[in-house]
Amino acid sequence: MDKCRHFERCSAPLCPVDEMIRRRLWYVGEPVCKNPFYTKLGWIRKQRTIQRKKIIFWLNRSIELPELIDASRPRQMTFLELDTTSRSD
Repeated sequence: MDKCRHFERCSAPLCPVDEMIRRRLWYVGEPVCKNPFYTKLGWIRKQRTIQRKKIIFWLNRSIELPELIDASRPRQMTFLELDTTSRSD
């Protein structure tokens, strides 16, 4: 874990350079990675959004990395959903 110069000062439970990251858990309210090199990662941006908006779905439970990665991807809409949303406008 010596690849990150922020490692000694950072207390984020999900560290991008941690080899065991898939076994780690994160809760809303815990620190998020501050290393500028990694802040553009989708799952770190999702963590910051969850922290900022306090989304009820994410509160009071442990969150694993794969769940954050899935949540950070844009949702793919089907043609039927696109058609329905365009009619409601």
